[in-house]
Amino acid sequence: MLSNKRVGARGLGQALRGLDNIQVRDYVLIAAVTGRVDIALGTFDDVLNGACAQSLNVASVERAMCVLRACDNYLDVVSVPLHGVLAYLAWWSGDSGTAELETELALNADASYSLALLVRHALIVGLPSPVAGS
Repeated sequence: MLSNKRVGARGLGQALRGLDNIQVRDYVLIAAVTGRVDIALGTFDDVLNGACAQSLNVASVERAMCVLRACDNYLDVVSVPLHGVLAYLAWWSGDSGTAELETELALNADASYSLALLVRHALIVGLPSPVAGS
């Protein structure tokens, strides 16, 4: 997802199925915001100890969002994890309008999806994105 290589329909299908797994979903989020797979492969403690904060990569997030939107174009149903990830990445990049739209798409399909609920709460309380704080 982070490379410039073309991804076929099979790869897109695998990516969507993978987002159902919380560890895979979180790996995608970490790799997207840092642009580095090595950080995403580290422990969550590594991430919390500042690896992500030192490696914010807006271009990587934009690429990841483009790939995920391309995946969404192939679906006949709403992928809750896909829209949850898009909501988080939009919030992370400071686009609260898109974050709100993606959050609502996810929550309309599954009102208990935790990532979408987290993003909704961040939007409600006005939590600034990491990009806004850098």
